[in-house]
Amino acid sequence: MQERSSLPSSNCIDTTSTLTVEIDNLRNYLGKVYVSLFADGKGFPHNAKNAVQVKIVEITDIPLIIKFDRLQPGDYAIALIHDENGDGKLNCNILGIPTEGFGFSQNPPLRIGSPKFQETMFPVSGANTTIRIKVIYLLGG
Repeated sequence: MQERSSLPSSNCIDTTSTLTVEIDNLRNYLGKVYVSLFADGKGFPHNAKNAVQVKIVEITDIPLIIKFDRLQPGDYAIALIHDENGDGKLNCNILGIPTEGFGFSQNPPLRIGSPKFQETMFPVSGANTTIRIKVIYLLGG
């Protein structure tokens, strides 16, 4: 005779997380914010094709709140751009200096070149994780 339990089986328990990203320091409501969520360093931060999720969001409030649902527990990193002119990319001047805003999880210090995944990764676990990213503008606009 087989015993039955009234407890839910482990495959019925939702072990996914929701990530809330608070984006501060947007300088205006123009354009959209592109937020790419990476689960490893492949393609980070420039190739959104390697991201596990990408959100493209109109700026309705500052700070802007974006949610990523149903994430597996683990380490992630975010790269974002504030595409003010709506052309779908981070514009730079002739010297290669970004003319639009950008940001990364963990808000790493500015250096020449982009930060590595390991510098920007953060853990996602439990039901909810919240992080804050400060948008950086190198040139006035």
